[in-house]
Amino acid sequence: MTQCSLTDKFSIWEKLYAQLSFTTMGIVSTVRIILVDWVWIFPYIIVYWYGVPGIIMRHLTCPRCLHYFEFNDCLQLPMFFTRILVKQKKPYPFSTFEKVLFHFIFIFIPLYPVYWLLPNKLLLTVFLI
Repeated sequence: MTQCSLTDKFSIWEKLYAQLSFTTMGIVSTVRIILVDWVWIFPYIIVYWYGVPGIIMRHLTCPRCLHYFEFNDCLQLPMFFTRILVKQKKPYPFSTFEKVLFHFIFIFIPLYPVYWLLPNKLLLTVFLI
């Protein structure tokens, strides 16, 4: 167990910011792509709406998280969603494939919708904030 004030607990404000910012980004992107050219929403749905809970949370990051397993805390608000997804701790580091997959998802999510958001400065601003 690591003794460090940064690993104790997340504040409610950290949890709210993490959830609101990430969820807002996904909703704004999804709605904008559907309104402009709905055919292109399918890759985004797979990567954002499945990739984050189904791959990142269930298989990659959360099973290795000290906050979750050692301190019974999580940035996910409410935490019950993480408890549904994550059942076992993974005590070993990411494999090369897992690293590539993780980086692909977190690069794809903010870059993919920019093309559709550029014409609408208000939505682009909300997305970037």
